[in-house]
Amino acid sequence: MTDYSPPNPKHSNQRIKGNTTTLFWLFYRRIYMKDFTYINIFTYMFEMNVLLKVFIAYDSKYGNTKLVAQKILEGMMESNGIETAIGYVKEVNVNELADFDAIVLGGPNHFGRPSQTIKTFVNRLAKLDLKSKKVAVFGTYAGKVRNPDRAVKKLEKIVKKKLPNLSLVSPGGLSIRVNKLRGPIIDGELPKCINFGKKLASQL
Repeated sequence: MTDYSPPNPKHSNQRIKGNTTTLFWLFYRRIYMKDFTYINIFTYMFEMNVLLKVFIAYDSKYGNTKLVAQKILEGMMESNGIETAIGYVKEVNVNELADFDAIVLGGPNHFGRPSQTIKTFVNRLAKLDLKSKKVAVFGTYAGKVRNPDRAVKKLEKIVKKKLPNLSLVSPGGLSIRVNKLRGPIIDGELPKCINFGKKLASQL
């Protein structure tokens, strides 16, 4: 079971550590096998540090997009070798994201466009010397079924323009439909989030 810090009451940053089962077997293989050598210890320490680091940043007013982000994270956690962190964009220190291998960005549809908060966050990211190689987007929307939603498509365009050195993973992103303005999320939508997380993990 993956170890993670408990969330704060409303919006919080959570750092999810690497799959502990994987880490245990790495430790066992390198330390408790017969060939206990300095080389094996070095290899063990190296493998412990090659986890793919992914950050999921979300904007959320009524909690719907936050839940989508958490479910995407849940899907990604099923893959070994990934260290994942999640945070509400207004509480994230962008300077800490410079060393992440991938960033997943999401926000609600605001009058057919990405929320101003998530757009501002992308602008802040653009000022960094990002190590990240990959980026993906997601969003929530109300109304008729649209896949992808127009706000998600616009967020992709913004990301391509502002973060041109990052490779877009899973073009089209993920669009999750909510009931009216405040939600909740429409029945049957949440499994899509978990599957999206799994898909992203396989493509990173």
